[in-house]
Formats: sequence, structure tokens, C-alpha cells
Amino acid sequence: LQDTTEFIYSRAQPGKIGFTKTINAGRYKAGQPNVLTLCGVLKHSSLAVTLTGTPLGLTAAKFWTRTKFKGTLALKRHINPTRVPI
Repeated sequence: LQDTTEFIYSRAQPGKIGFTKTINAGRYKAGQPNVLTLCGVLKHSSLAVTLTGTPLGLTAAKFWTRTKFKGTLALKRHINPTRVPI
């Protein structure tokens, strides 16, 4: 079995350590968008079980944080000429 878990925490300056993602939290009363930056650590783990479902233990665990990627919208707009339908 495999699972990825996010450990989220609050910081005064979220851009410095452990950026995971931004979320849209609606709008302020003045109409401006309220975007929250989430900080934390991501963990991907693998659990070994028997055929009857008895857990044997963790076989692997990996912790990481994401860095904020710049220019991802420009990369999404780029068209790969080898993947254009005929």
C-alpha cells in the first residue's frame, strides 16, 4: 500500500521554509482574491501487508518539500509539436 501525506503548519513568513502549495480562499470584502500559502512537509510511504491484510511494516518512507516553481504557466502554454493531433 502507498500513500502521500501532507503535514501542514503555519509560519509568519511562509515563503522561506517548506512551501507546499497555494490555495484560493475566496475573496476579501473589497473583492481582492484571498490566496493562502501553505507550508509543510510531504511524506510518501509504502506499507507491506500479507495476503490476509496483516500489516508487516513500512518498507519505504520519503520526506520532501516543494520549491516554488517560477514560470510554470509559460511552460503549460508551450505546445509540443510532436504531440499535436493530426
